[in-house]
Amino acid sequence: MSNDTKRPPQTHEIEIDAPPEAVWKAISTGEGLTRWYAEEARVEPRAGGENWVSWGEGQEVGNQNLAWEAGKRLKVGHPPAEVSNPWKAIVIDFEIETRGGRTLLKLVQSGLPAGADWDSMDEGTKVGWEMFLFALKFYLEHHAGKPRRTILRYWSSPKPAAETFAALQGLLGIAADDLRAGARYAATTASGEKIAGHIVAVEPGHLLVASVDELGDALVSLTVHATKEGAYVNFIVGTFGLPEARYDEAKARWSQLLQQAG
Repeated sequence: MSNDTKRPPQTHEIEIDAPPEAVWKAISTGEGLTRWYAEEARVEPRAGGENWVSWGEGQEVGNQNLAWEAGKRLKVGHPPAEVSNPWKAIVIDFEIETRGGRTLLKLVQSGLPAGADWDSMDEGTKVGWEMFLFALKFYLEHHAGKPRRTILRYWSSPKPAAETFAALQGLLGIAADDLRAGARYAATTASGEKIAGHIVAVEPGHLLVASVDELGDALVSLTVHATKEGAYVNFIVGTFGLPEARYDEAKARWSQLLQQAG
């Protein structure tokens, strides 16, 4: 695949109030990745080593560490000789810097093909990385060192992205006036559960990240992106340190709530 068939790289940056060593551990170890990104992960700590993540059966991604500069840079993908399809051409490059006592994480995704057939993937990975980086920031600033357990669902919607997002907002019961980063919200979900917390990030129609006090300062993260058939939804509730019984109860309630989304 020649360079002229690839679209421009995506670039994402986020400042995190945590030392660079903590950010490096979160992006470069299997344990760290499961606390903000994947359900399962394993990383061999060297250039050329395995970098494998999974969100469940059929959603595994196996890569290699193309570059490994401990504490500074991690580049993940497939060596050019192994690129047999467009998926394998995607490369993720993480760089860590310090800025005014905080850590700056820069992420660049490259290699995705140009052309309309890949527009949905480009949009989906763009908003997905935004969601995951806010999840990383939340984990390190609020729950550093704690294991994460999730309640998650991924599904296709036949409705357009904006309509799908509005339906999810209604499912959570969060008022439109509260959809502002930093705003405090109080809501009642479609199943009648009272929830409250802070809006961490929002991009109407595409992205919502919010804390939930009632689940031990959990993080609800959702993305919606357009597809040819309608839209695709990622919905993740990340909990930290909940006792087993409380987690099981919350998982049952929220799983039932998400089934109402179709």
